[in-house]
Amino acid sequence: MQQPKFETDAVRTITEQAIQTSLNNQVYDHSSVNKWSSEILETTLRTLCEKFPSYKFVSQCLILQKAGGGLHVSSSCYWDSNSDGMVTVRWENESMHCIVSIYGLAVQ
Repeated sequence: MQQPKFETDAVRTITEQAIQTSLNNQVYDHSSVNKWSSEILETTLRTLCEKFPSYKFVSQCLILQKAGGGLHVSSSCYWDSNSDGMVTVRWENESMHCIVSIYGLAVQ
């Protein structure tokens, strides 16, 4: 049985749409960050699980106020590069940055 291929473009589009829906026209507000990040991840994961039932997903969302500070993040995975994959989507407006990473692992 052939393993499904991780669909990077589709995952990116789904993630971008979830970010836009939650953050479009918003101004950074510390008290809203938990709500926004939950909305983004719940919307993204719900859509991904419906569209790609042969995958398990791990997701991470970072929302950061634009204040001139730096941020350096790295990750590493040990997986089957023929079927598994990851997407990182970076989004920003005048007041904040949002970085969402989605890891897709094929269920065997």
